[in-house]
Amino acid sequence: MKKFLLKIILLIFASAFIAACSDDDDNGNNGGTTQVSIAATVEADARFTILLDALNRTNLTSELANENAEFTVFAPNDAAFQSLFQSLNLADLDAAETLLTNAGLRNVLLYHVLNTEVKAASVTTGYASTLAQATAGGALSLFTDISSGVTVNGTADVVGADIDATNGVIHEVNNVLLPLSIYQLISLNQSTFGSLDAALKAADGSLNDVLDSDTVLVTLFAPDNSAFDTLIQNTPMVNDLGELVNTLGTGPLANVLLYHVVDGNIRAENVMTGPVNSLAGASFDVAVTGNGAVTITDGTNNTVNVTEVNIQGTNGVVHKINGVILPQ
Repeated sequence: MKKFLLKIILLIFASAFIAACSDDDDNGNNGGTTQVSIAATVEADARFTILLDALNRTNLTSELANENAEFTVFAPNDAAFQSLFQSLNLADLDAAETLLTNAGLRNVLLYHVLNTEVKAASVTTGYASTLAQATAGGALSLFTDISSGVTVNGTADVVGADIDATNGVIHEVNNVLLPLSIYQLISLNQSTFGSLDAALKAADGSLNDVLDSDTVLVTLFAPDNSAFDTLIQNTPMVNDLGELVNTLGTGPLANVLLYHVVDGNIRAENVMTGPVNSLAGASFDVAVTGNGAVTITDGTNNTVNVTEVNIQGTNGVVHKINGVILPQ
């Protein structure tokens, strides 16, 4: 009887051990593959040998191995880097580092990194702040578009999504991302700034080229499409943007648009209550409330709201507003 009970006990322990092993196997990621950090994931993936070299050169490997942080990395594959080298007439990564400097290469790499984990299904059409810094200060922005897959800055498609790591996620992209000017950032977002883009192109002075130039450093309070729609509705005998341009004239239109532009890179955290001088030569009044909301009152005593802030480009920063402001 004692021998029989002993066999039963041994069978119970053996069954429990097998079940525990089975549970451990089921909890493994990707069919039992153990997850590692983003840095280690890149190192182990043959698609990213040039990226790995670049990360090592710029001392970013240790940062992307940090288990106390979460990142999203839009990781250019080797073909993406080779395409960049060819477009810049460079032989290899050595030549790219010489051209950009080590600090410049580091900032380009950081431009591919978000300081949070964003899976592909959670990506939206809009702007995101990267870990790269603008020369004038502030985190450089990129633009993602999900109208057809996931595209970044209009040039890089996500071709391999949701490569999981212990400290975030990697999305493989087929082009190297380069920081954009404020004009490039708004022109990519036609669903929000299509009317502004068209107005900039139509106005005297080639304002689209001005806002695309790295010789300027400005802050643009950018009216969205609904802001232009409201202006059109409130202008007699005008039915669309083309008629609005014809009614105003391209010279006065330029003056209106320059009324939205301020000298310098003024990020939201540095906006203060008071009058602000525009590049049109006229001022408007800014009010910052206790909760951080910002309103602008123009020369016609019309008030609009700032609805999105700190879209940071290489040559300035954009704050979205919900109305077109007009000088007196």
